[in-house]
Amino acid sequence: MLLLWLFFIVVIVVAVVSAVVSLKRLGLGTVVVVVVVVAFAVIIVVVIVVAVVVFVLVAFLVVFVCLFVCLFFKSLINLLQITLQRLAAQVCGLFVDVEEKNFERRIATVLPIVASVIAPDQFEPVI
Repeated sequence: MLLLWLFFIVVIVVAVVSAVVSLKRLGLGTVVVVVVVVAFAVIIVVVIVVAVVVFVLVAFLVVFVCLFVCLFFKSLINLLQITLQRLAAQVCGLFVDVEEKNFERRIATVLPIVASVIAPDQFEPVI
């Protein structure tokens, strides 16, 4: 950032010197040259300040949009995860309904998996 400001200062100095030389060649008085040079320098400074303000505003806008997108996708992923867990529970229920008595031999395998999936300490509160 410091290099950018140094570059702007060099540009202003070069522009002012160029304006002074050009106005002196035209034979204008010293007061006119000073007024024109000061006005020119003020215009350049205003343009630089406006450019910096626009740059800062654009940077804030980009950060805001990135945060909004991140929060949106996080809530979307949470919603999909909850939906998939409900679907898995429904599929397990259908599997039990179809298997009926044959499911008893699979219960020893399925119950530890179901218990690990629905353990309350693994869940984060959904807000």
